[in-house]
Amino acid sequence: MPAEQLVYSRLEAWAREFPQVLRTALREADGLPSGWVWQQRFVDYFQRYEAMADQLRDLGQQPPRKARIDHAIGIIDFFPHPENGRELIAYKVARLKEWAKEFNAWVGDLSR
Repeated sequence: MPAEQLVYSRLEAWAREFPQVLRTALREADGLPSGWVWQQRFVDYFQRYEAMADQLRDLGQQPPRKARIDHAIGIIDFFPHPENGRELIAYKVARLKEWAKEFNAWVGDLSR
């Protein structure tokens, strides 16, 4: 498999994990208003993308604006965590879903 296809396959596999990450985050959203999830569940997930992002840049590929992670996490707010009262970051679920749709479309186009 050519290096380019290997990177795209890894991207597709990574993107397929998003629905499970989101479902888990929704189950852990205690103390948040409807439509918000705590940031923590997404930190590791998005960090794993960074190595692939470097490889994509090496291939001359960049996701469109709405498919970039900074778009996914572009709407944040701070809420007190119910266990310790500390103000923690939460992401807007609608924005995460919008990002996932755009990212999957972009990755699908790359793989063709």
